[in-house]
Amino acid sequence: MPLEIEKRDGAVEADARARDLPTETPRVLRLPQVEAVTALKKTALYDLMRAGEFPRPIPLSNRARGWLADEVAAWIESRRAARGS
Repeated sequence: MPLEIEKRDGAVEADARARDLPTETPRVLRLPQVEAVTALKKTALYDLMRAGEFPRPIPLSNRARGWLADEVAAWIESRRAARGS
């Protein structure tokens, strides 16, 4: 995502806050996407979360939640490593 640039009086100024943002924004997955990539349904995912074996979602709004894609990918990779290949 390119840095927002604003022109003022012929000078180009970058938003100071943009310098503090990460260069790549983490991707957020919603429940149907998590179900698709893990091949698990909601109940199984929440059982694993309750047991501390699956990443917990982050709040997106008052009611919406989502999972960080890199955390879900790391969980999948840990399952692959656990099987021995």
